[in-house]
Amino acid sequence: MSYFLKDYFTFRKSERNAILVLCFILLFSFFISSLDPVSHISRKLSISQLELKKFQSQYLIKPSFNKRVTRSSKGYVKMQKLFCFDPNKIAKEQWEILGLKDWQVNAINSYLKKAGPFKTNEQFLQLDILSKKDKDRLFEYIDIIDGSMSEEVIKESMILDINKCIAEDLRDIKGIGLSFSDRILKYRDALGGFVNPSQIKQVFGLDSSLSDSISKFIFIDSSMIRRININKCPSSVLLSHPYVNWNVANAIVNYRDQHGAYHSVSEIRNTDLVNLDLYRKIAPYFSLVE
Repeated sequence: MSYFLKDYFTFRKSERNAILVLCFILLFSFFISSLDPVSHISRKLSISQLELKKFQSQYLIKPSFNKRVTRSSKGYVKMQKLFCFDPNKIAKEQWEILGLKDWQVNAINSYLKKAGPFKTNEQFLQLDILSKKDKDRLFEYIDIIDGSMSEEVIKESMILDINKCIAEDLRDIKGIGLSFSDRILKYRDALGGFVNPSQIKQVFGLDSSLSDSISKFIFIDSSMIRRININKCPSSVLLSHPYVNWNVANAIVNYRDQHGAYHSVSEIRNTDLVNLDLYRKIAPYFSLVE
């Protein structure tokens, strides 16, 4: 065996030198080839990036400067966009679409009440409550139609959140004085908030024409409704609601005591005294949690 190996693995000096040269050439070739793919990939990547930028510039739709989507603190998605507007006439919902916050809208309404209508675009843009970003966005879209509008017209062009407003706000509506404004707010507080503009008609002393007039200048924020927990409240709390009499209050509480906690508000219809019409009126004011 040793003779066999010696026969195959014994080299002369010239052969050994040739083998060393061959190994060097192979190593050098391997080193060069390892560099080339890197440079090739780099060049290919650079070309791809240029092609991508070219594609984006030619075919992708760029977002419009005057539209954007924001998310409110409650999670609702709101589309904001710009449009021509008269700051003397615009309603709260339209201000929100333009991207202004509640405190800014309230400040603008207060300004209109105290100082009267804006007569020029520059006068509106001088408001301190507008940031530079707001002014840059809005200045091209301001369209004051009549700067001489009367204060009475200005007041009637405003929209009030009936579940948040104060008596003074209501008195800005033509036909609503001290007595009616107090009655409306007392009835609102007794209900726990209005859920429908037609409930204004239930305020004592308001005729249909005046209540219809008020409905034009109000909107309702249902998140402000104060609800009663029917799984914990005593009958006296239910009785304090304008839509619930003594018999209905006791029927709701007695059913709960006999059958356990309500699993849904609709279960109050299982009592003999809550018919469909009454249920539709009182259900928005009840809940199963605090």
